[in-house]
Amino acid sequence: MSQTCQIFLQPLAGAMAAVHPKELILAKGFGSAKRQREFLVARSAARLGIAEMGFLPLPVGKGPKGEPLWPPGVVASLAHDEGWAGCLIAKRGSGLVALGLDFEPLNREVSKGVYQTIYSPAEAQQLEALGDWALRAGFCAKEAIFKCLYPLFGAYLGFLDAQLVFLDHQTFVAKLSQPSGAPEIPAQVTGQLWRQEDRIFAALGL
Repeated sequence: MSQTCQIFLQPLAGAMAAVHPKELILAKGFGSAKRQREFLVARSAARLGIAEMGFLPLPVGKGPKGEPLWPPGVVASLAHDEGWAGCLIAKRGSGLVALGLDFEPLNREVSKGVYQTIYSPAEAQQLEALGDWALRAGFCAKEAIFKCLYPLFGAYLGFLDAQLVFLDHQTFVAKLSQPSGAPEIPAQVTGQLWRQEDRIFAALGL
């Protein structure tokens, strides 16, 4: 991402750097210990980022649809997979009003049936020609799009509402369908992709 953003990662195993008591209360709303852990570690990574950016490490709340509620002055997005949780963060006023982040292990096994729910036939053909990494990258790209758009527009998009028209090792471009009854969203967005160790990352800023 640009120099206005920073990413903070923490392993799901091991000690968490910082947990706020209010976040512990929110975590109890999840049924499984695994989901509670993911929730708390992601917010622990966020707290590190918030402090690093010069803000007080206030709790990251949870909105009615599960979306993170950020302290004033913070623009950010959370993500996690089986091993890590992370936060992409920027200062409000940096030129960004919303961020979306997602990442996945490159070696994760995903069935073809799952991909059929994520991609149109044209998308699947395009990505399969690039290799398995592109199928995982495309999933991350769509997740990053949804995470970025929902807090800004309150618009829920299905996977097929974001059609990838370009993807390489550094960039993705997607055309978006206008959700019914939602504020007008961008017709097209461009985000970034990168590899870090054994994971593929996708990020979008608006």
